[in-house]
Amino acid sequence: MIRRPPRSTLSSSSAASDVYKRQDPESICMVLMAVDGGDESTIPSIYSISDNYPNPFNPSTEMEFTLPMESDISFTVYSLTGKEMYSFNQSAVSGGTYKITWNGKSQNGKSLPSGVYLYEFRAGNEFRQVKKMTLLK
Repeated sequence: MIRRPPRSTLSSSSAASDVYKRQDPESICMVLMAVDGGDESTIPSIYSISDNYPNPFNPSTEMEFTLPMESDISFTVYSLTGKEMYSFNQSAVSGGTYKITWNGKSQNGKSLPSGVYLYEFRAGNEFRQVKKMTLLK
């Protein structure tokens, strides 16, 4: 069984089958979008996450990831000192290809300063990857 977010946070797009949004006090910090691959039966065979693009970025950046099966996912942004700046979690995301768009804001909706940040993507207990990105103002 696939669990979906409440209807108030689920919308559709011509470029995607589902869009999941998490709201912060000022604006949308994170958008998770299923990429329409044309053939609904095509499920990736491996877990992966791309480098963010653009990099460096201002004001937002995106990454694409793949899930070979339904997984709980988390996306966390850290400063180089290891402080958690932003975190997004979604349970029971169906296997497929998705795009994450992040707007460079902290969990409480404040714009982060220019600098190098680490992003960590996890899919269940099966996959974990950390990559570097640069925010320029």
